[in-house]
Amino acid sequence: MLKTLVATSLLQIAVYNFIEVPWAPHISSAYTDYTSFLEAKTYGVQESYFKGSLVHTPPLVVEAMAWLPDLGVFSVLLGVRLITAFYLFRITQSRLAVALYMLDPSLSRLNLSTFTQFAVLLFSYYSLVRRRTRAALCLSLLCYLDPSYLPLATLYYFKNFTKTVYLTGSLLSLALYGASYYLTGSWEFLHSCQLSVLFSQDLRPNLGLSWYLLLEMFQKYQSFYRAVLVVHPWLYIYTIRYLLLKYQRTCNYSQAGKLYLAVMYCVCVVCHPSPMLGDYILGAVLMFPHAEIILRVPSAFLTVTGFLVGQVLSLVMWGMWGTRIGGNANFLFFQLILVNTMCFGFLFGLLQQVKQDIEEVSVT
Repeated sequence: MLKTLVATSLLQIAVYNFIEVPWAPHISSAYTDYTSFLEAKTYGVQESYFKGSLVHTPPLVVEAMAWLPDLGVFSVLLGVRLITAFYLFRITQSRLAVALYMLDPSLSRLNLSTFTQFAVLLFSYYSLVRRRTRAALCLSLLCYLDPSYLPLATLYYFKNFTKTVYLTGSLLSLALYGASYYLTGSWEFLHSCQLSVLFSQDLRPNLGLSWYLLLEMFQKYQSFYRAVLVVHPWLYIYTIRYLLLKYQRTCNYSQAGKLYLAVMYCVCVVCHPSPMLGDYILGAVLMFPHAEIILRVPSAFLTVTGFLVGQVLSLVMWGMWGTRIGGNANFLFFQLILVNTMCFGFLFGLLQQVKQDIEEVSVT
């Protein structure tokens, strides 16, 4: 795996230094974009700055890296990505998964989503290996950076964690929020950062669906759409948990916890207010340990092909819209409907195959 990490790191360094990657919703997010961090770094963390601001970088992240030049920020992000890749390998046991994750082009634009993926992977790993204190620490970091991924906290179901994980994680989260209040002098950062992410306040175009559904033309239904997008991932938890635990007992499948992680992460990405290509890549590589099941899913080829075609067409439609050579938001949104529908179609087919396996074993 060391060779994979070295090769992909050198490639990322070369791209950062010699290739100017243009802004696109596939590799940039309104909530983790580096320009947001630069504005916060320039003006400093204070009440008047976060009040009514489009800057969504949490105050502690700004303070921790405010003294770093751009090259220093890139070095930190690359280091964090390498650590994340190491834990990804421990979960998936796949060099290809690590290589695909490391090749995410968002790093060349210094996108801060690397920190969120770091919190997701470390919380997942420590949950799977029953390290409660470390899992609680990573959970608090995830809650601070991006609360829209909190449905992943239910991963403890598969390891019989006590309420201590939630209690400790909540207390540590309060400590992070308290430190941010101390830095800024008010709670305005909540509206600009965490609540803005959770309730899709920033409507800059991205690979999700919320930015279009919450446009002014749909103002009458904005509250409904926001409620649906926030609640939606939580609606699947009990059903998926029940099905996969039954699969674990009936078919002696030892990877049920990892499968739950992969499925719920993909659900969170589809419902996220501003997902990027790297988030979809991470969801895909988390599926690698379950290739044996996926290869038996009848609709897998169709849904994966549709997803890839949708991603390519969305990039084309974004280019047409951005350069004004013939295209608009509707063309882009239609491709995003295809992308996210194929994601849910893939997950549905996967869970249908799991259910079918349970029924076949029960009959025999």
